[in-house]
Amino acid sequence: MYLNNIRIPFYSCLLMVSLLILSICMKDVKADPPVTDMAIIIVSDYEGYDSIETNKALAYFDHLTSTSIDEENIFFLCSDGVPGQDFPANISNVHYAFEELAKDNCPNKDIYLYISDSAHGDAYMEYYQFIDGNICRSEIEYWLDSMMYSNLHYISLGNRSGSIGSTLVDTTRTIISSMGPNDDAEIDLFNITRSLIDPDADLNDDGSVSYIEAFYSEEAILEQFYQYPILWT
Repeated sequence: MYLNNIRIPFYSCLLMVSLLILSICMKDVKADPPVTDMAIIIVSDYEGYDSIETNKALAYFDHLTSTSIDEENIFFLCSDGVPGQDFPANISNVHYAFEELAKDNCPNKDIYLYISDSAHGDAYMEYYQFIDGNICRSEIEYWLDSMMYSNLHYISLGNRSGSIGSTLVDTTRTIISSMGPNDDAEIDLFNITRSLIDPDADLNDDGSVSYIEAFYSEEAILEQFYQYPILWT
């Protein structure tokens, strides 16, 4: 009995000491930050306000905020007065948005980039035009290479938008252009959101529409209008 009486408080003290050491160690263990997906949506008004492109961008913004991303993690650059707009789409604001995404060091997030503008180019350079200058393809490449992410989805819309995509290809990127590098259209009929929210676009019946599935849906829709989007993965 005497030994038993000694053993009980001894093991109780041992347990208390172990718990104390564990609690001290846990203070030095920092939990991983939560994964926060991020996005940039840009509608250039270089050639004037385009209500169709703005409405498509707004629909995409609404889709992202309702499915995966907090509004505070989306940079929405377009004309003044559009709901959700953060800044006008000018060079300094485009630089700021990309630099902010590049600062975020979480490697597990997904990034969504959506740029609506005629992609202009010649034999030496492809670029997006804004009211106060151009963003060339090499700048886009630099920013994408500077970002940390798990997957990146890049949507390029407008005349000759396919001229931007080919050099951005990477295994972690899904690059979609609304038409080919030499194609023009009075109205760009490509609408990624239309297919992202369409249950019939869910080709593998897993309950959600991927960007690749949405691309194939848009490709089928636009074939009758002789508009041919391009996908790089």
